[in-house]
Amino acid sequence: MAPTDCANYQEINHQCSGVNAFGLVRQFYQFALGCGYAPQNIVDAFEAMADEYGSAHCDYDKEKTD
Repeated sequence: MAPTDCANYQEINHQCSGVNAFGLVRQFYQFALGCGYAPQNIVDAFEAMADEYGSAHCDYDKEKTD
């Protein structure tokens, strides 16, 4: 059985152009809202993603940058 934070199957088809990283995040947020996720759950997930990938790729530390 897969962990609850992983998908057994995933297919997301989303196309856009002329958008920067912030616009892309806004589009993902709106997509998640449309799928029925609560706003706070989405924000918590983005925060966890920033912590995980920011520290791995950008020397980001939320505690230091707040």
